[in-house]
Formats: sequence, structure tokens, C-alpha cells
Amino acid sequence: MSQAHLVLAGGGHSHALMLLRWAMKPHLRPRGLVTLISRSSTTFYSGMLPGVIAGHYRLEDALIKIRYLADRAGVSFVKAEIVGIDIYSNCLKMKDRPAIFFTHLSLDIGSETFKDERYNEIENAGQIICIKPFFNALKWIEDNDAKLSNQKSISLNIVGSGLAAVEIAFAIRSRWKYCPISLCVRSYRFKRNWINLLTRSNIDVIYDQKKSQGPVLLCTGNSVPKWLSQSGLQVNKFGRLLTHETLQVLGRQNIFAVGDCAVLARYPRPQSGVWAVRASKVLTLNLQFLLQGIELTKWRPQLNALQLLGAKDHQSGRRTAWAIWGNKIIGPSQIFWKLKEKIDRNFMSQFEKAMVMKKSVEISYEDYACRGCASKISATSLKTALSYSGLKNIANQPEDAALIGRSSVIQSIDGFPALVSDPWLNGRLTTLHACTDIWASGGSVQSAQVVITVPVSTEKIQEELLSQSLQGVQSVLEPLGAKLIGGHTIESRSQPPSQLALGLQLALAVNGVLPFDKGFWTKSGMQDGDHLLVSNALGSGVLFAAAMQAKAPLYNFDLALDELSSGYKKLLGALNLIRSDEGLFNCVHACTDITGFGLLVHLSEMLTASNKKRLERSLPLLKLELDLKSIPSIDSSLYLFRSGFLSTLSSANEQAFASIQGDKTSLVKIDLVLGDIIKGSSEYNGILKLLFDPQTCGPIVISCDKKLSERLLLNTEWKLIGQVQSF
Repeated sequence: MSQAHLVLAGGGHSHALMLLRWAMKPHLRPRGLVTLISRSSTTFYSGMLPGVIAGHYRLEDALIKIRYLADRAGVSFVKAEIVGIDIYSNCLKMKDRPAIFFTHLSLDIGSETFKDERYNEIENAGQIICIKPFFNALKWIEDNDAKLSNQKSISLNIVGSGLAAVEIAFAIRSRWKYCPISLCVRSYRFKRNWINLLTRSNIDVIYDQKKSQGPVLLCTGNSVPKWLSQSGLQVNKFGRLLTHETLQVLGRQNIFAVGDCAVLARYPRPQSGVWAVRASKVLTLNLQFLLQGIELTKWRPQLNALQLLGAKDHQSGRRTAWAIWGNKIIGPSQIFWKLKEKIDRNFMSQFEKAMVMKKSVEISYEDYACRGCASKISATSLKTALSYSGLKNIANQPEDAALIGRSSVIQSIDGFPALVSDPWLNGRLTTLHACTDIWASGGSVQSAQVVITVPVSTEKIQEELLSQSLQGVQSVLEPLGAKLIGGHTIESRSQPPSQLALGLQLALAVNGVLPFDKGFWTKSGMQDGDHLLVSNALGSGVLFAAAMQAKAPLYNFDLALDELSSGYKKLLGALNLIRSDEGLFNCVHACTDITGFGLLVHLSEMLTASNKKRLERSLPLLKLELDLKSIPSIDSSLYLFRSGFLSTLSSANEQAFASIQGDKTSLVKIDLVLGDIIKGSSEYNGILKLLFDPQTCGPIVISCDKKLSERLLLNTEWKLIGQVQSF
């Protein structure tokens, strides 16, 4: 077994192409733990940026889905920002999370727009925008479409003397046809043969511009993060890492660097995507060779590379391009445009093919089985097993947490196989999920014990996986003032997955305490006239199911992960409001958290338990009215339902609910209020699927009186989804 933990820092083009090679040929991926760290789940293909700005391409056409590509390549993905490196301890320092240790490191962290003090001298009526990061620049352009597209009074000033600045100027001219545009250049750097072409497109060329009216867009070259020059690694005068022809950083055999953040010490070349593409193959081979003890290959890049600069002719409307080789410029020509478009589309299509490739090989159950709380067995199977085991009382009146004796101490246990391949985030999400049972009982978390199953691997890799997982657990407990008081570790006896971090399994026993002299929230206290409120949106199950097939929109998937990881703070704010006032605390008549069985099955549990108590007291039975229009959903979840995606537990949840409804002795009656929703429509079917969707770190639902309902609806983000009525 390999002791190596190879960390890929950054999702640049070279790393993306290396992941592509591993996805297409898995035997090339180094053995051991491989982790990719990136600030974003997508990488922008810079060659298509001008086309996106001009409207030739959609934004989605230019995005490499780096998170999904890592998954296909068997590489763990960590969405985080790197803020430093300790070359003596071999670890990367991260923002808002613990350091990640490595044995081998490859840096492809990209760059941002170069900006020094001279640009601060530009006086402008608007603001300074940097072309990098690309997403920020695109958002600014989109936000100003209505304002600048067809007006002639506000001027856009683009600063830069390179080909990128010229191409961006042409692209914005295609988008904003009448907006005055000037390109502010430094005369001794600018090629004069571009001036006529820019003038033809009504773009003014200005030398050494100091004062500009209107916004300023900087296209002034690249700069690298300052922490690189502060790392102790050898850099050039621009802060870029100096490397050997093997792409190893000078003086560090275990650290490689490519892309905008690095330059070959003997053969420096200008920053260009062309060399990033060429370097990727060498990087892939040398990482493999180094870990196998084979002599590394050397790379001497060509002196010049063909560059194609595309633009739309402002007068004829034709799409054309120029070919640039060194100091030679040929064009414009429609043939060059077609060539550029073909190259760009072919470059992107290879990544899409990698997403589909996995479907063509033999698929195991683990490839499709959902993780997190969707890995539960069905509610029907659970109830049957409990009944056969002499635990019929638990089966008929299930509670997720229980009082210990006659004290105010409550306890719960929860856990599941790894939900994500980031062990720190997985530890955090599992802990939050387990704590929710305590919060749904009205208590606060005091302590926890954890059982962690680690995949079969070397001691060093197991140490890293275990350490990251435990720090994820602590990231939840410590802010709560709770302690991790012990636990147990187990080495799995199953075949480890290619993504070793997905071989982790966590379970936590969580202890809590109730507010002094206050009751214990159960599922069984619903009352006539109660309002049903839910704390957060539903739909995480289908998002994870679609993500396993690389089909969930990554922007929405990232937002959902952020909400699952941090949304509990808003939940605790509302719970603290309730717990601080005895009158409000007693207004909660029943409560539970929505987990693997989905909203409808959990509401069925609450209604069954409540009606059993009412039967014992000869009180009228209760029913629920659920307003479908009011059920909050995570962005894109309903779209995914309509597209045919479902969590593997959804069907079992639907069958369990149908079984409850079909049972003549059932105490469950739930009316679905449609409003203007047409029964059988795609909207109706989508919301119905949402009601059965299993949730990880799901919301809390409470049955409370009108007084508390109005308070929560006014001061928090809780949503009213229905009412309780007698019949």
C-alpha cells in the first residue's frame, strides 16, 4: 500500500486535464489518497471567456465541472481556500478549517488580475473591476447590461496592453453596441497594428490614461497569491514559483507547480493556456514516476505557440479571428474563427465525455446507492424488525432522543456512511445531523462520543482521514460549548473505494440537557388548531442523488452544502428564542427533525403518536392539512424531480406512507391542500416527490400554537406549511 497523500492545490487547466486522464485511464492514478482542493466546484476555461462575454457561448459551455471530474477520477474533492503553506511540516493552511497535510503536492492555483499603485491613480466616477476572477467580472458585466448596453453617455475604460485586453475589448463591443469604449494602453508595449482594427469597431485607443469617467476594467496581466512568495519556496521577481524542467519546484522534490503560479527557471515562457495544456501530460507522468521511483521526464516548451484571437466585425457582423505566432499577426479571417471555435468546443467536450464514460463500464450497487441519511433502511423494514425483536413499543411510538431515567439529560445516536469525499466536511455534517435530534427534543448539546470506521489503508493515510474527521466533529461541538468525551475507531473489512475518504463511516452518541424545569418535546403532543412550521427548505436528498451522477447544478449543490453546514446557526437562534421563555417553550406541542424518511413519513409518526394518546383520553382524533404551495424547496430540487432523479430511499418512503394510508387501523389522515396546483401536473408530482425526499442535516418541524407561530414567522425564516385539526 502507498503511504502517499498527493494533494492537488487548485483546479487550474493542468490539474483538470490530469483528472481527465485519470478518469479515462484509472490505472494511471497514483495509489494512496489523492485530494483536490479548489475554491470553486467549477473551473472557467479561459479560452472561451471572450465568447461568453460576447454572447457566442453560454456560461455553462465554458465551465469545467471540476468537482464531478474529481469524482470520476477517484479523487477526493475539498472546496476551500488555501491561505498558506508550511513547507517544513508539509501542510497547506486553509481558511476557516484545519490544515491539510500532504506527502506530495502539486500547485496549479491560477492567478488574479495584476493591480499595483499606479492603477489607484485612476480617478473614475464608477469603480475598478478586475477581469480575474472571471466569475466576478462576468457578474459585473451582467449587472450592468441594462445600464451600459445601449447608452452613449457613460464610457467603459479597459486598461491593458496585451492580447487578452484586446480580445475583451472586442467582446464587450459585441455585447454593448453603443457604449463608448476606450482601451487604455502603455504605448511602448502596445502593437500598433491593432489600432486600426480597434478603431474600426469604435474602440478608442488611449495612451497612459490617468483620468477616466466611468468604470475601469483591468486586464493588466496576472499576479499570484502573496503566500507563495512568503512560503520559503524559490520564486522569481513576480512571485511565481521557479521549477526544474521536471516541473518540480527548485529545492523541493515532493512539490510540483504548473500554470500561472509557476515558471520554468531555465526556459521561462509567457503565461498562456497553451503551455498549461502541454505541461499537464508531463505533470501526470512525473507524479506517477516519482511515486513509483522511476526517473522523471524533462520538458522544454516550444518558444512560441499559436494563439487565435476571436472577434465580431463591428461593421459586417461577421465572426472572425486573427492568428498570432510570435510577432506575426494574420487575419482577420472567418476560417480562423471556425478553427478557434472547433478547438474550444473540442477541448470542453472531452470533459463531458468523461462524465458519461463511467456509465459504460460495470456499475456496482455502491455507485448508485445514496449516502448520508438516505442510506437508512426503509421505515417499513425498521418497524417490522423492531416488532419481531420485542421492541413493539419503540416501533409504534418512535422517538429520536430519549430521557435518561428521571433526569433532564437526553441522549440520541445517529450516523451514516460518508456523505462527501471531504473528511472534515463529512465529520461536520454527520455531527450536525446527530445533534438535530437533541435540538428537536428542546435540549442543548452537552457532549458526544463518536465511532469512526476507517477504510483499509496505510497508517499515515488513516491518521489523516481520522484527524480531518475528528476536527470536523469538533468544529460543531466546540462552538456549542460541548465536549467530545470519547469514542472508538474501527478498521473496515470491506474493499476500500477508489476515493478512500468515501470509505469513512461515522456514528455519534450525543448527550444533551433540557432547560431547567421545562418539558421534553416529543412527537406525540399535537393539538387541535396547531400550526405546522418547518425551519429550512427540503430537497437535499435529490440533490445528492443527482450529484452522484454528475447532474446536479453545481452552483445550487454548493449552496446546499453551505446551508447544511452552517444553517444550524439560524435554527439555534430560533430555538434559543423559544427556550428563553417558558411560555413560548410550552407552546411547542410536538416536534421532530426531518431525516431519512422524508416529511410525510415523519409527520405520520407524529400524527400516529398523538392520536394514540388522544384515543387513551377519549379525545377527537386529529388530521393534518398540508399546504403544498408553502413547502419550501432547495433551489433546483423540483427541477431535478421533474428530470427523473430520485434518492434511493424515496420509493421506500412513498411505499411506507401508502402502507400507512392503506391500513384500516391507521391513525393517519393527511389532506394535501392543492390551491391552484393541478393534481397530476408536473408541479404536483414534483412537490409530492419532495415530501418523500430523505434529508441529511434536515429541518425541524414543530406543531405549535398560533402565538408561537406568529412570533417565529415574524422574527425567523421558519415557514408555515399546514395546520392540525380535529375530525
